[in-house]
Amino acid sequence: MTKNEKKLILLSCVFALVFGVTQSTYAMHIMEGYLPKLHCVAWGVLCLPFLAT
Repeated sequence: MTKNEKKLILLSCVFALVFGVTQSTYAMHIMEGYLPKLHCVAWGVLCLPFLAT
């Protein structure tokens, strides 16, 4: 095995460890009916110009 191959294997292992180990998250979506209707409509109207471009 050449020196470059050893470096490549080491780099691959480090990459796999850094991006392969994840933290536990306890995220959840916003339930329906939680936000006021006026709030949702206002933000929906506000974002329309950005979605239209």
